[in-house]
Amino acid sequence: MTSTIFTLALAAMTAFSGGTKPVDSNHFLLHGKILEIDLAAMQEIAVSNSQVIVMQDGEIYVAFNADDKGKYEFNLPVDHQYTIIYGSQNYVNKKVEINAYDLGKSRYGHDVKLDLGLFKSVEGVDFSFLEMPIAKIQFAPEYGKLAPDEEYSMRMAKQMRKCFKKIVKNSGS
Repeated sequence: MTSTIFTLALAAMTAFSGGTKPVDSNHFLLHGKILEIDLAAMQEIAVSNSQVIVMQDGEIYVAFNADDKGKYEFNLPVDHQYTIIYGSQNYVNKKVEINAYDLGKSRYGHDVKLDLGLFKSVEGVDFSFLEMPIAKIQFAPEYGKLAPDEEYSMRMAKQMRKCFKKIVKNSGS
């Protein structure tokens, strides 16, 4: 059960590729879908009108809501550091950092398809580790695209597993 929850969370957190394109080479496209991970029913539900806040170099750049199916899409200027905050007061918010400096040349431009799973807070479970970004993304020359820092992602995945184990334990008592 715990591994299934973790798999749902990881799958909903991040996928990197997509068919839409950035507006030009001075921008990259951030797009995806925000899902609620219903931990009790073990299913994903699109989160309508969830807020997305984009911080550029430490200051608010833009804030908008995903559509009624949880989808969002926005072009962001390259050569900046971004922190994207997903959520609302009904969910445990998550952050993602994107380093958009020194992007390699790409025939079609760069994009980050980021599907992210949110869940509601559970009493007795410490979610403070999510004050840190759930993922850190930067240009990976070996892949020729923006990609997650794998070592960091594994550390955060370990924290998520601990959290989900506690949730499962709490729901069984």
